[in-house]
Amino acid sequence: MSVKNVLLLAVLSLTVGQAHAQPADYQIGQQLNAARRYAEAAEHLEAAMLRTPDDRRIHLEYAIALAGSGDVISAQQLLLQLRSDPTLDAATRRQIDVLVKQSRLQAYLPALPNGSISLMIGHDDNLLSVPHQGVFDLTLPGGALTVIPTDDHKPRAGFFTRADLRLDGVLPTDAQHTRPLRYGVFLGLSKTPGQIADRNHWGLLLEKQHLLFPGSYLQTAHQQLTVQGEPIYRQTLLGAGQLLAGTAWDLSYRVRLGGEIQRRHYPQAEHLDGQYSGVQMYATLLDPALQIALRYGQDRPRQADRPGGSQQHSAVKVTYQTRFKQGDLRAEAEWTWQRDGTGYSPLLENNRRRVLQRGNYRVEYLWGGGGNGLDGWQPFASIEWLEQQANLPLFSLRNRIVSLGANLAW
Repeated sequence: MSVKNVLLLAVLSLTVGQAHAQPADYQIGQQLNAARRYAEAAEHLEAAMLRTPDDRRIHLEYAIALAGSGDVISAQQLLLQLRSDPTLDAATRRQIDVLVKQSRLQAYLPALPNGSISLMIGHDDNLLSVPHQGVFDLTLPGGALTVIPTDDHKPRAGFFTRADLRLDGVLPTDAQHTRPLRYGVFLGLSKTPGQIADRNHWGLLLEKQHLLFPGSYLQTAHQQLTVQGEPIYRQTLLGAGQLLAGTAWDLSYRVRLGGEIQRRHYPQAEHLDGQYSGVQMYATLLDPALQIALRYGQDRPRQADRPGGSQQHSAVKVTYQTRFKQGDLRAEAEWTWQRDGTGYSPLLENNRRRVLQRGNYRVEYLWGGGGNGLDGWQPFASIEWLEQQANLPLFSLRNRIVSLGANLAW
């Protein structure tokens, strides 16, 4: 029997008298454990422990999440702490002893991360994200000059194949698992037959939790985008903040408040490089189905002659997921706004300041329930579209993508 199953059976069989925990995060954690979404379960159970640190039920359920995430050592340490409680009855102590013995062999195995892989084929009506500008005017000293874009500067449609891989897990950093190190890795590969638009996108995230006090976090991340093997964009991030959790008006919530700085680098156009700093908030409401993210900050140029100078950025992102019919329905919407600090170019409407409003939308439906192994493959269909409006027509943008594929999570 695996450690995960032993932990689950132990929790079901333990009869320990104790105070009741706040139900929302605890019950959500149980449901996520049952769905084998252990990393998400751990976050909710951590929030429950912050509110009710003496509830042993939460600690036992948290041990399931830790073991399921691959951090068997920390799960074992947590169980040993529970066993040292002098108020435990003999039967409970014996059951924990059996559980600890079962986990000792597993503790020496490498911790396997959770992950997912998606394979898809789709159609994109704007493979290179070319602006949908029509006829526009250049403002020259001698008067306006009308520019008519040629076919070479118009959007190109075509089919693509794509593979996405995501991994996340927890590394033990201390015996009590009070300061876990979470990591995440993603890799996306896109091929476009007959078009010069092959893309690779990869990134890495490391996050140290409870660094100074309960609920605090420190994170660093890096990502890179390449097109046809040439690096187009690199971003390095450093962020810190605090996790808040509670219940208000019978509504469970988890909120992350923090700040971040980013270095944004464009290897093919270094005059566009910038240094971003801002604040952010991530909120999970009702249950894991609804998430809201807010961002606000400023991108300062690394070179004084960058077109538009400094840029003010703000963003709102809403994600919703629910069970619908015989599958999972996911919907995502993100709205961003950008305003330049100075005029973009004397050639465009007499050096007018650029203002951008952008909307990204995605709807996805996955059939089936998603178990382990090959039975976990879920076919899916998705549609996503982008609308970017600008007061300078040169920066207006539209995009439509339709995809079919399959996703495997473990």
